[in-house]
Amino acid sequence: MSTEKTGDRIGPAGQIKAMQAGGPPGRIFPAGEAVTPAGPGGEPCRLLDEHTCIVALVLEDLSGVLRRPGSLCGSCRHAMGGAVEILARIAGGEGGSAAIEALDAACEDLRGCTCSAALQAAEELSTALSHFRGEFESHASGEICAAGVCRKLLPAPCHKACPAGIDIPSYLALVAKGRYSEALDVIRRDNPFAWVCGLICPHPCEKSCVRANLDAPVNIRYLKAFAAERATVLSGYPSPSPAPPNGYRVAVVGSGPAGLSAAHFLALRGCAVTVFEALPTAGGLLAFGIPEYRLPRRVIQREIDAIRSMGVEIRTGITIGRDTTLDELRERGFNAFFLGIGAHRGHRLGIPGEEEYPQVHEAIAFLRQVNLGKQVKPAERVVVVGGGNSAMDAARTCLRLGCGEVHIAYRRSRSEMPANPQEVEEAMEEGVQFHFLAVPIKVGGTNGRVEYLECLQAELGKPDASGRRRPVPVEGTNFRIDTGAVIAAIGQQPDFRCFDEEAPVKITARNLILTDRTGTRTNVPDIFAGGDAVTGPATVVQAIAAGKRAAFDIVRYLSGSTEPVSSTDVRKRRRESFVPMEAGEKIAAGRSEAPLVAPEVRRESFDPVELGLAESLARQEASRCLRCDICIRCGECEKVCGESMQVHALEFKAISTDERILGDYERPKDRCIGCGACALACPTGAIEIVDSPGFREMRLCGTVLNRLPLPRCGACGSPFVPERFLEFVTGRSDAVMGKKVARTLCPDCAREARARDFVRPG
Repeated sequence: MSTEKTGDRIGPAGQIKAMQAGGPPGRIFPAGEAVTPAGPGGEPCRLLDEHTCIVALVLEDLSGVLRRPGSLCGSCRHAMGGAVEILARIAGGEGGSAAIEALDAACEDLRGCTCSAALQAAEELSTALSHFRGEFESHASGEICAAGVCRKLLPAPCHKACPAGIDIPSYLALVAKGRYSEALDVIRRDNPFAWVCGLICPHPCEKSCVRANLDAPVNIRYLKAFAAERATVLSGYPSPSPAPPNGYRVAVVGSGPAGLSAAHFLALRGCAVTVFEALPTAGGLLAFGIPEYRLPRRVIQREIDAIRSMGVEIRTGITIGRDTTLDELRERGFNAFFLGIGAHRGHRLGIPGEEEYPQVHEAIAFLRQVNLGKQVKPAERVVVVGGGNSAMDAARTCLRLGCGEVHIAYRRSRSEMPANPQEVEEAMEEGVQFHFLAVPIKVGGTNGRVEYLECLQAELGKPDASGRRRPVPVEGTNFRIDTGAVIAAIGQQPDFRCFDEEAPVKITARNLILTDRTGTRTNVPDIFAGGDAVTGPATVVQAIAAGKRAAFDIVRYLSGSTEPVSSTDVRKRRRESFVPMEAGEKIAAGRSEAPLVAPEVRRESFDPVELGLAESLARQEASRCLRCDICIRCGECEKVCGESMQVHALEFKAISTDERILGDYERPKDRCIGCGACALACPTGAIEIVDSPGFREMRLCGTVLNRLPLPRCGACGSPFVPERFLEFVTGRSDAVMGKKVARTLCPDCAREARARDFVRPG
């Protein structure tokens, strides 16, 4: 925890989540809205931020009492030792619900103690368990240490980077083993749109993939789609079983990724959920904003059918605010509401001529009409204004509708474009013409028909609020792009016009729904919101994450829970065993990209652009994962090998101020002696020393870095230690002893031989 000392108060650097009064050890309780330096009873109070692990703090405090000389009598010391032992197991991600029950019992034992130090410790443990039980349970089940303190419970960087919190290393390991249904189950624990995200996610996880420090990141995005498709072929697309009904009814407004994700996770927790959708088909922007060549409708329908199978009712063609109201739904017994209405209203260009011509369209409205079946080209020549994914979708859709020329006018340079770089590259391959540093200033034409878009050339100035350099138009650089239609793709906003008077919740100056800083609560207690209606246009996976968080917030609201909200949705779902590989194979396997249909072919139809990988290549790609959920890149193995053993078999390279990764996978083969010191030093079990018949292997997350022959004992014939290790020991011990010792017996047989020599009659 990063803190600043201020008298009796310690002010944390992060968000305050708890307070400790009178310690350590001292009572621990949630921080209230008004944080003061005094706890209950006026004791000095320490403020604890989100980087404080309550489990680790209690373990540290109780261990300190146990180490303090004379603070405990014999019986109290025994009780304290038992509590510390259980806490250590929990901090290591072990024990499950049995460990929590044992900790409850240990707390009661401490309450029965007579020493004041033990009673203080009992108060700390009792209040921590009472107010932060979820944190203890998530540790004991091996899920995660949200504060990033407990080393065995640190998530992989890709896992942390995923907005939906998918346990990426576990599902990759399962794909590598060909266990696709299990892989899909891991994904769907956190994301009900596995197949959708496997096709369209901008994969922030890959930007954090540690493998990129060796060659290229794992193709995490595509392998989600692969697992979903293969699981469907082999065993269908099963949904998780919902909890028993809890008696609560929740209305979800909007059937986009945020709304349907909220419905999925609410149903999973036993709520009766009804989704209300204004459009004739469910899916929101998935179905009406993303072209079919990127996201086939059968994939969307498969995901929606899986959510329906959990008991979620989806009612289409109903506009909340027009066909029925939230108050009417309250009267019909709905206990809470989620607004996932998306951002279906485009921003206007705000330039002369825009309102004069019917050939000026909003990208979101244009794409909606195409996806509803109106597949008519807007003009022979089209200009799309904007640089985001919607602009790419609109431009590439125009090509597929038969437009002869499609241009994109973007006011910044290519490097500043917010669109997915792969989408930009594919648009260029298909023939879309780009005009960078082009600022539109007028739409012109005659007789009600658009004829051109006039622009000014710009140069980049200082960064603006977005962090990108601001485009500065250069006077006198006017130029025209001849066109018959203009499509504005410069942003979207929620459409609240269905509500006659005003939106049912507070709205920001940017026309977005206002929610609390860390969650999805609005100013109305029973209304929650998330997705594009709150953030503005974002990614599908961010909307899914918002729906997931909303479900958690709604259940807390309905149940009256007061336990502090976790600052992370990241959870380890399982610890999957390693995939065995040889070091050479591991490091030589380059990234496999799914092939694309040729540009001249794909621009002619709405068929999927991406073809997919063969099963063997997909499994090979999944096996490239370095298993950063287990190897936390601490470098302890390298340290003990080099500094303590002086072997220097492991050569790591720094990738951050406190992380190092193995850079030379071939070096251990020549230098490793098979002593096992690295495995003993590893805090997470990432390094293993495995003896098999005739060989000793040194493995890093399943990758065999060295395999040494094991000679056999000269007496019993059992496998002994590797020759290289014997030479290492002999070279040092003989120098100290001053004589050469023949080591041909295993330790057991050597002891027996010495015993026989000792008792042999003279």
